[in-house]
This record gives sequence, structure tokens and C-alpha cells, in this order.
Amino acid sequence: MGFNVRYANQAITGAGTSDGGASTYNMLRHTIKYRPFVLNNLSPNDLDEAYYDETNAGNALGIINPIQLSNAQYSKKLSSLTNLNGYANYTFSPKFSFRSTAGINFNNQTYHTFFDYITSKARTQGASMPMAGVLTNNVYNLSNSNVLTYTNSRKSNHRVDVLLGNELYNVKAKSTDIQLKNFPVGITPDKALNQLNIGTIIPTYPQSGSYESRIVSFLQEPTMRIKISS
Repeated sequence: MGFNVRYANQAITGAGTSDGGASTYNMLRHTIKYRPFVLNNLSPNDLDEAYYDETNAGNALGIINPIQLSNAQYSKKLSSLTNLNGYANYTFSPKFSFRSTAGINFNNQTYHTFFDYITSKARTQGASMPMAGVLTNNVYNLSNSNVLTYTNSRKSNHRVDVLLGNELYNVKAKSTDIQLKNFPVGITPDKALNQLNIGTIIPTYPQSGSYESRIVSFLQEPTMRIKISS
């Protein structure tokens, strides 16, 4: 008999440089394409809207000061994983034995995002006002297998082995996603995410989904060995 427990808790902060959506929201292009010098008495930390308009070929593809842009985006992903698993063996007799194995996983994730008014996402989807969102994913799965074995252990020229078993695998998942816009300009990420009621829910949100899957299988394996004397 044996039992194991594992727990992991992780927090990842930072918006990163890429985006799974359109190239409009890719941050790397701002770092690469932004001019390497300052004009018009602007400091490296200042926002140059004239340069954004000059480089904007449409679809909010204008280039934004990457320092300002990095400070204008907030992302934090929290994840926790709990794993429980164990097994048990029991021998009824020299011929019969039984083994059962089970495992349970709980995987929970929460993803907080904030986009200030200067970001491409706020310009295209939020009327140039800050946006915030919270996405949660919860996944639970259970696995269990049971095997009964019979072995003819008599000392003879003939041998019979029989294996009977079954396996169960169950997965449940649930997700919720809420995205909001029209937060007041100047609001901090912490305040926006802790007071979501200040914003306006984007049409088609909140979104939620769930699914469940079950797989049950059975197995049998009889084996017979016969020695024929010549």
C-alpha cells in the first residue's frame, strides 16, 4: 500500500511580448520598431502620440513607446495543482491477488489582465479607455484501475493465468471569463481588478463553459500453457 500527495502553487507576473490574437496586440514589434532617439524635448518615458499617428497604417498598428507600453499592461496568472494518488495490493492466496490504483488531480488557474488607455487593445476595443478582465479555469480528473489476477501455481507441466480488470477515467472542467471596459483613465490595475463594478461589461461577456468526460474500460486476459510430452 502506498500514498502520495503533491501540491504546487505558482504565480506568473508580466504581459510578455507576444499575443495569441492579431499582430496589433504584439508587444515585441514596438520594442523593435520604436525609434532609438527622442525628439521634441520628450524623455524616454514620455508618450509620443504624434509618432503613434505617424506610424499608424490602420488597425491600431501605430508604434508606442515600449517603456510606457510595458507599464500600461498588467498580467498575473495564478495556478495551483493538487495531486493525490495511491495504490493497494492484497494477496488472497498464492493463486489470487488484487491491485487497485487511484489518482485525483485538481488544477485551478486564474488569469488577471489590465490594459491602460494607451495600449492597442484599449484603443481598438475600449474606445481608448482602460480595460480589465478575469479568466478562471478549474479542471478535475479522477483515474482508477483495478486488476484481479489468478495464477495456477501448482508444480505441473500445465499453467493457467487469468487477468481481469477495469479502468475508469473522469474529467470535469469549468471556465468563466469576464471582460470589462470604460474604466476611468488613471485607474491602477489593482483598483480596477478589485473593483470590477467600476467598468462596463463588454457585450457577449461574461462567458462560461463546462464539460465532462467519462471513459470506462474492461479487460480480460486468459493464458494457458500446456506441455505435451513426446
